[in-house]
Amino acid sequence: MKILSKFQVLSVGTISLSLLFSLAFASENIGSQQVLDLVQRGEILTVAEIQRRHVELQNVRWLDIELEKEHGLWIYEFKVVDEQGTVIKYILNAKDAEFIEQEHKDD
Repeated sequence: MKILSKFQVLSVGTISLSLLFSLAFASENIGSQQVLDLVQRGEILTVAEIQRRHVELQNVRWLDIELEKEHGLWIYEFKVVDEQGTVIKYILNAKDAEFIEQEHKDD
């Protein structure tokens, strides 16, 4: 079973982020409190902490962030545009920020 979370991200200046998110578990909505609970229980890191740990996620334009649970593992999928205009998708373990996969999407 897969839980999806889509974040609409706006970046202003270097990295000022405004995150609007809505989570869905099957047909049931999961609110921001559940996400905060995951962070407080140590099941996931915050997006800010993930960004702090990975220079690849700094000084880029953010397109999309997803939080998913796959095979019992919480993962973040980040889609960003780098300084050269390349769209890159990073998949990271949401608990420890370890890279799982990186994919370049050229136009």
